[in-house]
Amino acid sequence: MKQISRILSIAALAFVGAMLPGCNSLEIPGQVGNDETPAGEDKTQRVTLTTTISLDGAPGSKALTADGVKTFVPGDRVAILYTSNSDYTFLLDYMLTADDIHNGGRSASLSYTLYNPKEGSSDVTFVYPAELACKDGNHINTSMLQNAQDGTLATLGAVFDAATVTQSMTVTGGMATMPDVFLMNNPLCICKFKIFDGSNGNKEITNKILRLTIRVGEKSYTVNRRPEAGYIYVAMSPVSNEYISISATDGLDYWAKDVAGAKSLAAKSIYPINITATKTNDRSIPFTIEATKNTPVSIRFPSETAGIQYSRDGGTTWTNYATGTPALLLPLIAGERLSFRGNIASYSGCSIYCEEDIYIYGNLMSLVTDYSTDENAFASNTSLGNDAFKRLFFNNTHIKSHPSKPLILPATSLGASCYEEMFYGCKELTTAPVLPATSLGPNCYDEMFSWCTKLVAAPSLPATTVKSGCYDGMFTECESLTVPPALPATKMETYCYASMFASCFNLVVAPALPATSLEYNCYDGMFQNCRSLVTAPVLPAEILTDMCYYHMFWDCVKLSRLTCLATGFTEEASDCTKDWLKGAGDPSYGRERGSSETRLFIAPDTAIWTTNSDSGIPTDWTRVMYEP
Repeated sequence: MKQISRILSIAALAFVGAMLPGCNSLEIPGQVGNDETPAGEDKTQRVTLTTTISLDGAPGSKALTADGVKTFVPGDRVAILYTSNSDYTFLLDYMLTADDIHNGGRSASLSYTLYNPKEGSSDVTFVYPAELACKDGNHINTSMLQNAQDGTLATLGAVFDAATVTQSMTVTGGMATMPDVFLMNNPLCICKFKIFDGSNGNKEITNKILRLTIRVGEKSYTVNRRPEAGYIYVAMSPVSNEYISISATDGLDYWAKDVAGAKSLAAKSIYPINITATKTNDRSIPFTIEATKNTPVSIRFPSETAGIQYSRDGGTTWTNYATGTPALLLPLIAGERLSFRGNIASYSGCSIYCEEDIYIYGNLMSLVTDYSTDENAFASNTSLGNDAFKRLFFNNTHIKSHPSKPLILPATSLGASCYEEMFYGCKELTTAPVLPATSLGPNCYDEMFSWCTKLVAAPSLPATTVKSGCYDGMFTECESLTVPPALPATKMETYCYASMFASCFNLVVAPALPATSLEYNCYDGMFQNCRSLVTAPVLPAEILTDMCYYHMFWDCVKLSRLTCLATGFTEEASDCTKDWLKGAGDPSYGRERGSSETRLFIAPDTAIWTTNSDSGIPTDWTRVMYEP
């Protein structure tokens, strides 16, 4: 796709086979995809076209460098959108081969087939990369744009540095005419942010920011990132005379800034933006429930309830939650709030039930901090004990993320199972709280967001050492998640990543896995049933251990490339790759199988692998020698 992002493009990207809600795609046989058409669509009418698309390469208009040039490379994907006679919008996914690309990578020739294209005049749109394509609006998946960026230049250049073009096509009697050459342009603007603390002598704090949110009118762009120095890069839709506000957090403190005056940001432009923000008091707001409609709220705390209090006036007046109370039933009217504080160590066994949607926000440490001598002590508490918030909101399908008030989990040191199943089944939750912890306990995030089907962005996970089971099932069944967090850990324990992204059907990018020393079941089922994943992360470990890759890519039906550097095994390495590629790249799923280059197993020459095996190299994959 671009010279600087070639490795990322090959190692990480996947096309969205079933996009986010509102952005569903339809893939057409003859390219890469499924033989699916709407009911009643005429499948016998076909038009085959050849089109050359070219990138403008204008200096300063691309994300990679100030004078960089975007180029196509083999394996990149282009989306082609057109309208049929039934007014159905088709989205066709075209994978580029080396033979398609010419003019130094600046141009590509596509030969493709359209089903039943609309008679008369209609538009055809090309979107590159296809990962961003959407059948709605301006053909750019704004949900990915607003929720899936990580602030890095590499990811922006590979996924969000878009190029599009729309041209008119005329169809008469089943024959189509259209220009042969299209010049594509970048429909987005690029912003490079640096953040400064206006409450602390304007000291730069970019290097510790975990989440940056930019609100432009009614749109919000949320970037979850690893803290590092340099700019935070964000691709945005063009801005025309709109007001912008910024919020940033390192997981502990929060900063905000309203940019003075309405702003305009043009497409194809790069804007360095320095923001001097003021620290907010968000961290000092106790955990709060706010009703969106009239609703009774039922709260059942653990039996050790001495010291738990609630407030109806924002924390001015507090009422004791009586010891031994079986459940607290409080009717709320729309907009009314309940705040809570307590000094017990664990809320495992607590339940919160409501009949209508409620917002949750504020600092959860108010529930586990002694307030007897300092009622604001929770604002500086960063340590959680075992089981602290285990199952706190389990299966509550009515809790929602507040549009501007964060739920704060500032703990940096976590006890065992402290967040286990905390939001399990919370199907209305769209935004995960920031998770700054670097010292993790066993099972601390176990199934924390499992079955949060509307969760669109994963929080950054900065820990470099992970404990047993700490990420086990963390995002299982998060079907709206498209981009995972970075996983920088190099020291692991058993089951640490087991089933972490299992059944994340729309996951389009696999995180890098830098660890070279593996543990028992460490990646067991990690990407099982990720049906949109085309390319796996590089697996750098040279020595495999017992069940380390067990079921890792089971049913990744679009998987087309795997690089594994393993050359040996520990003595206990039984079942280390058992069924790891079972169903991967499955021809029965409907993918066009024209070239073995789309299913490559890349390994060192010295590695011994069984071929034609779900536990080795799958049938119809081609082994290729690994070249560093």
